[in-house]
Amino acid sequence: WIDHTIKSRKDWFEHKHRLVPKPDRIPASFAEQFAAVKKTGRFVCLTMCEPYETIWSVPGQVRLFEWMLDDPELVEDMFSACADLIIGMTSRVLEKGFDYDGLWFWGDLGYRNATLFSPKLYDQLLWPHHKRICDHLRKLRKPSILHSCGKIEALIPRFIEAGFNAIQPLEAKVGQDVRLLKKQFGNRITFFGNMDVRKLSGTRADVREEVLSKLEVAKQGGGYIFHSDHSVPPTVSFENYRYAVELVKEYGRYDR
Repeated sequence: WIDHTIKSRKDWFEHKHRLVPKPDRIPASFAEQFAAVKKTGRFVCLTMCEPYETIWSVPGQVRLFEWMLDDPELVEDMFSACADLIIGMTSRVLEKGFDYDGLWFWGDLGYRNATLFSPKLYDQLLWPHHKRICDHLRKLRKPSILHSCGKIEALIPRFIEAGFNAIQPLEAKVGQDVRLLKKQFGNRITFFGNMDVRKLSGTRADVREEVLSKLEVAKQGGGYIFHSDHSVPPTVSFENYRYAVELVKEYGRYDR
Protein backbone atom coordinates (compact mmCIF):
# COMPACT_ATOMS: atom_id res chain seq x y z
CA TRP A 1 0.00 0.00 0.00
CA ILE A 2 1.38 3.40 -1.04
CA ASP A 3 -1.50 5.86 -1.02
CA HIS A 4 -5.25 6.26 -1.42
CA THR A 5 -6.58 6.16 -4.98
CA ILE A 6 -9.40 8.67 -4.58
CA LYS A 7 -8.28 12.10 -3.40
CA SER A 8 -10.68 14.40 -5.22
CA ARG A 9 -14.06 14.65 -6.92
CA LYS A 10 -12.30 14.14 -10.27
CA ASP A 11 -10.66 10.93 -9.03
CA TRP A 12 -14.01 9.55 -7.88
CA PHE A 13 -15.82 10.15 -11.15
CA GLU A 14 -12.91 8.65 -13.09
CA HIS A 15 -13.17 5.42 -11.06
CA LYS A 16 -16.90 5.23 -10.32
CA HIS A 17 -17.58 3.08 -13.41
CA ARG A 18 -15.73 0.21 -11.74
CA LEU A 19 -18.66 -0.27 -9.35
CA VAL A 20 -21.07 -1.49 -12.02
CA PRO A 21 -22.71 -4.81 -11.00
CA LYS A 22 -21.71 -7.49 -13.52
CA PRO A 23 -21.95 -11.30 -13.52
CA ASP A 24 -18.16 -11.61 -13.87
CA ARG A 25 -17.82 -10.23 -10.34
CA ILE A 26 -18.90 -13.69 -9.17
CA PRO A 27 -15.65 -15.73 -8.98
CA ALA A 28 -15.35 -19.05 -10.80
CA SER A 29 -14.83 -20.85 -7.48
CA PHE A 30 -18.13 -19.58 -6.08
CA ALA A 31 -20.28 -22.42 -7.45
CA GLU A 32 -18.19 -25.13 -5.78
CA GLN A 33 -17.96 -23.23 -2.49
CA PHE A 34 -21.68 -22.48 -2.44
CA ALA A 35 -22.62 -26.10 -3.13
CA ALA A 36 -20.37 -27.33 -0.32
CA VAL A 37 -21.85 -24.91 2.21
CA LYS A 38 -25.42 -25.54 1.08
CA LYS A 39 -24.99 -29.27 1.74
CA THR A 40 -24.46 -28.59 5.43
CA GLY A 41 -28.09 -27.51 5.77
CA ARG A 42 -27.06 -24.35 7.56
CA PHE A 43 -28.31 -20.80 7.04
CA VAL A 44 -26.18 -19.55 4.14
CA CYS A 45 -25.35 -15.84 4.09
CA LEU A 46 -24.04 -13.80 1.21
CA THR A 47 -21.56 -11.41 2.83
CA MET A 48 -20.88 -7.87 1.67
CA CYS A 49 -19.75 -4.54 3.07
CA GLU A 50 -22.46 -1.91 3.31
CA PRO A 51 -21.76 1.44 1.55
CA TYR A 52 -19.81 3.21 4.31
CA GLU A 53 -17.53 0.24 4.95
CA THR A 54 -16.97 -0.15 1.20
CA ILE A 55 -16.07 3.48 0.64
CA TRP A 56 -14.08 4.72 3.62
CA SER A 57 -10.86 2.90 2.73
CA VAL A 58 -10.84 4.34 -0.80
CA PRO A 59 -10.20 8.01 0.08
CA GLY A 60 -9.24 7.24 3.68
CA GLN A 61 -11.40 7.75 6.74
CA VAL A 62 -10.22 11.27 7.63
CA ARG A 63 -10.72 12.56 4.09
CA LEU A 64 -14.16 10.94 3.91
CA PHE A 65 -15.19 12.61 7.18
CA GLU A 66 -14.04 15.97 5.80
CA TRP A 67 -16.06 15.42 2.62
CA MET A 68 -19.15 14.53 4.66
CA LEU A 69 -19.08 18.11 5.96
CA ASP A 70 -17.53 19.99 3.03
CA ASP A 71 -18.93 18.07 0.04
CA PRO A 72 -21.88 15.94 1.18
CA GLU A 73 -23.16 15.61 -2.39
CA LEU A 74 -19.97 13.77 -3.34
CA VAL A 75 -20.26 11.38 -0.38
CA GLU A 76 -23.93 10.78 -1.14
CA ASP A 77 -22.98 9.85 -4.70
CA MET A 78 -20.35 7.43 -3.40
CA PHE A 79 -22.80 5.73 -1.04
CA SER A 80 -25.42 5.63 -3.80
CA ALA A 81 -23.03 3.90 -6.21
CA CYS A 82 -22.17 1.30 -3.55
CA ALA A 83 -25.84 0.68 -2.81
CA ASP A 84 -26.50 0.21 -6.53
CA LEU A 85 -23.69 -2.33 -6.65
CA ILE A 86 -25.09 -4.25 -3.66
CA ILE A 87 -28.62 -4.22 -5.05
CA GLY A 88 -27.40 -5.36 -8.44
CA MET A 89 -25.14 -8.14 -7.19
CA THR A 90 -27.65 -9.60 -4.72
CA SER A 91 -29.92 -10.12 -7.73
CA ARG A 92 -27.16 -11.34 -10.07
CA VAL A 93 -26.16 -14.06 -7.63
CA LEU A 94 -29.74 -15.34 -7.48
CA GLU A 95 -30.02 -15.19 -11.26
CA LYS A 96 -26.99 -17.48 -11.43
CA GLY A 97 -28.90 -20.05 -9.36
CA PHE A 98 -27.25 -19.46 -5.98
CA ASP A 99 -30.25 -19.24 -3.65
CA TYR A 100 -28.65 -17.92 -0.48
CA ASP A 101 -30.75 -17.58 2.69
CA GLY A 102 -29.86 -14.05 3.75
CA LEU A 103 -27.33 -11.22 3.74
CA TRP A 104 -24.65 -10.44 6.28
CA PHE A 105 -23.32 -6.89 5.97
CA TRP A 106 -20.17 -5.50 7.55
CA GLY A 107 -20.22 -1.83 8.43
CA ASP A 108 -18.44 -0.51 11.51
CA LEU A 109 -20.17 2.75 12.42
CA GLY A 110 -19.09 3.18 16.03
CA TYR A 111 -16.01 3.56 18.20
CA ARG A 112 -15.51 3.46 21.96
CA ASN A 113 -17.67 6.41 23.03
CA ALA A 114 -20.14 7.10 20.22
CA THR A 115 -20.88 6.67 16.55
CA LEU A 116 -18.08 7.59 14.12
CA PHE A 117 -20.21 10.43 12.76
CA SER A 118 -23.40 12.02 13.99
CA PRO A 119 -26.83 10.40 13.64
CA LYS A 120 -27.80 13.55 11.70
CA LEU A 121 -25.14 12.83 9.07
CA TYR A 122 -26.18 9.18 9.04
CA ASP A 123 -29.78 10.23 8.34
CA GLN A 124 -28.69 12.60 5.60
CA LEU A 125 -26.07 10.56 3.76
CA LEU A 126 -26.26 6.85 4.57
CA TRP A 127 -29.73 5.93 5.85
CA PRO A 128 -31.47 6.44 2.47
CA HIS A 129 -29.16 3.87 0.90
CA HIS A 130 -29.48 1.41 3.78
CA LYS A 131 -33.24 1.75 3.26
CA ARG A 132 -32.95 1.14 -0.50
CA ILE A 133 -30.88 -1.98 0.12
CA CYS A 134 -33.25 -3.36 2.75
CA ASP A 135 -36.32 -2.61 0.61
CA HIS A 136 -34.71 -4.56 -2.23
CA LEU A 137 -33.92 -7.50 0.04
CA ARG A 138 -37.48 -7.51 1.34
CA LYS A 139 -38.69 -7.92 -2.24
CA LEU A 140 -36.29 -10.84 -2.60
CA ARG A 141 -37.56 -12.23 0.74
CA LYS A 142 -34.02 -12.28 2.14
CA PRO A 143 -33.38 -11.19 5.76
CA SER A 144 -30.29 -9.18 6.66
CA ILE A 145 -27.80 -9.02 9.51
CA LEU A 146 -25.74 -5.87 10.06
CA HIS A 147 -22.38 -6.28 11.77
CA SER A 148 -21.46 -2.88 13.21
CA CYS A 149 -18.74 -2.55 15.83
CA GLY A 150 -18.46 0.08 18.52
CA LYS A 151 -21.10 2.10 20.34
CA ILE A 152 -23.91 2.19 17.80
CA GLU A 153 -27.02 2.09 20.00
CA ALA A 154 -27.98 5.64 18.94
CA LEU A 155 -28.43 4.27 15.42
CA ILE A 156 -30.51 1.22 16.33
CA PRO A 157 -33.87 2.99 15.80
CA ARG A 158 -32.61 4.04 12.38
CA PHE A 159 -31.42 0.51 11.55
CA ILE A 160 -34.92 -0.70 12.40
CA GLU A 161 -36.52 1.95 10.18
CA ALA A 162 -34.14 1.06 7.35
CA GLY A 163 -35.23 -2.57 7.59
CA PHE A 164 -32.25 -4.53 8.91
CA ASN A 165 -33.45 -7.70 10.63
CA ALA A 166 -30.58 -8.23 13.09
CA ILE A 167 -27.72 -6.24 14.61
CA GLN A 168 -24.40 -7.79 15.71
CA PRO A 169 -22.09 -7.94 17.75
CA LEU A 170 -23.34 -5.34 20.31
CA GLU A 171 -20.02 -4.76 22.02
CA ALA A 172 -20.41 -4.84 25.80
CA LYS A 173 -17.02 -3.24 26.39
CA VAL A 174 -18.37 0.12 25.13
CA GLY A 175 -21.27 0.06 27.58
CA GLN A 176 -24.00 -1.58 25.52
CA ASP A 177 -26.26 -4.07 27.32
CA VAL A 178 -28.70 -6.35 25.53
CA ARG A 179 -30.88 -6.46 28.64
CA LEU A 180 -31.58 -2.75 28.30
CA LEU A 181 -31.80 -2.84 24.51
CA LYS A 182 -34.32 -5.68 24.61
CA LYS A 183 -36.53 -3.73 27.00
CA GLN A 184 -36.27 -0.65 24.80
CA PHE A 185 -36.79 -2.22 21.38
CA GLY A 186 -38.51 -5.53 22.11
CA ASN A 187 -38.79 -7.73 19.04
CA ARG A 188 -38.47 -4.91 16.49
CA ILE A 189 -34.98 -6.18 15.65
CA THR A 190 -33.04 -9.34 16.49
CA PHE A 191 -30.11 -8.82 18.85
CA PHE A 192 -27.07 -10.96 18.06
CA GLY A 193 -24.19 -11.12 20.56
CA ASN A 194 -23.32 -8.93 23.58
CA MET A 195 -21.78 -11.72 25.69
CA ASP A 196 -18.84 -9.86 27.21
CA VAL A 197 -15.61 -11.68 26.35
CA ARG A 198 -14.00 -10.18 29.45
CA LYS A 199 -16.55 -12.07 31.57
CA LEU A 200 -16.13 -15.19 29.45
CA SER A 201 -12.41 -14.96 30.25
CA GLY A 202 -13.09 -15.12 33.99
CA THR A 203 -14.25 -17.84 36.36
CA ARG A 204 -17.07 -20.31 35.74
CA ALA A 205 -19.18 -18.15 38.04
CA ASP A 206 -18.43 -15.11 35.85
CA VAL A 207 -19.43 -17.06 32.75
CA ARG A 208 -22.63 -18.32 34.34
CA GLU A 209 -23.69 -14.87 35.56
CA GLU A 210 -22.98 -13.23 32.19
CA VAL A 211 -24.77 -15.85 30.11
CA LEU A 212 -27.83 -16.45 32.28
CA SER A 213 -28.51 -12.83 33.26
CA LYS A 214 -28.51 -11.73 29.63
CA LEU A 215 -30.09 -14.82 28.12
CA GLU A 216 -33.11 -14.72 30.43
CA VAL A 217 -34.01 -11.20 29.30
CA ALA A 218 -32.87 -11.32 25.67
CA LYS A 219 -34.70 -14.53 24.73
CA GLN A 220 -38.11 -13.26 25.83
CA GLY A 221 -40.42 -13.18 22.84
CA GLY A 222 -37.69 -14.50 20.57
CA GLY A 223 -35.30 -12.34 18.61
CA TYR A 224 -31.97 -13.15 20.24
CA ILE A 225 -28.96 -15.08 18.91
CA PHE A 226 -26.25 -16.10 21.39
CA HIS A 227 -22.81 -14.82 20.48
CA SER A 228 -19.81 -13.07 22.00
CA ASP A 229 -19.63 -9.27 21.82
CA HIS A 230 -16.86 -9.54 19.23
CA SER A 231 -14.16 -12.02 18.24
CA VAL A 232 -13.40 -14.58 20.95
CA PRO A 233 -9.84 -13.83 22.18
CA PRO A 234 -7.29 -16.38 23.43
CA THR A 235 -8.10 -15.31 27.00
CA VAL A 236 -11.38 -17.26 26.74
CA SER A 237 -10.47 -20.87 27.48
CA PHE A 238 -12.03 -23.74 25.58
CA GLU A 239 -13.52 -24.96 28.85
CA ASN A 240 -15.18 -21.61 29.53
CA TYR A 241 -16.59 -21.34 26.03
CA ARG A 242 -17.90 -24.89 26.15
CA TYR A 243 -19.53 -24.13 29.49
CA ALA A 244 -21.20 -21.02 28.01
CA VAL A 245 -22.62 -23.08 25.14
CA GLU A 246 -23.85 -25.73 27.57
CA LEU A 247 -25.68 -23.04 29.53
CA VAL A 248 -27.30 -21.73 26.36
CA LYS A 249 -28.44 -25.21 25.35
CA GLU A 250 -29.96 -25.77 28.79
CA TYR A 251 -31.47 -22.36 29.57
CA GLY A 252 -32.03 -21.00 26.07
CA ARG A 253 -34.86 -23.41 25.31
CA TYR A 254 -38.47 -22.24 25.27
CA ASP A 255 -39.88 -25.40 26.85
CA ARG A 256 -38.45 -24.64 30.29
